[in-house]
Amino acid sequence: MSIALPYFISILLSFPLILPSDGWVQWQFAFPNKATCEEFLSEQHETLFVNVTRAFISMPHVINTMECMTVEEGIEKNKALGHHKTPQLHRIPKPKSSTVPRV
Repeated sequence: MSIALPYFISILLSFPLILPSDGWVQWQFAFPNKATCEEFLSEQHETLFVNVTRAFISMPHVINTMECMTVEEGIEKNKALGHHKTPQLHRIPKPKSSTVPRV
């Protein structure tokens, strides 16, 4: 039995003022499979393009392409582009003190 991994809409962006200049970002909404993700992407491509453009309005950028992929695929593609740090998802900093403040 294999585990079904969720798929995410992934956007390849270029930022001419940052190195490495290209990188994949992933939308937070998870799709249960690639076919469902691709259908949604096909139907909502223009809306997603506008939303991504608005999200990065203050930075010069180019939206190169949008695809559906798993988190692991996105990490591997970003590593191939020169991003060597693995993202720390859901990382919560530890308190600096071992004592709990009292109210």
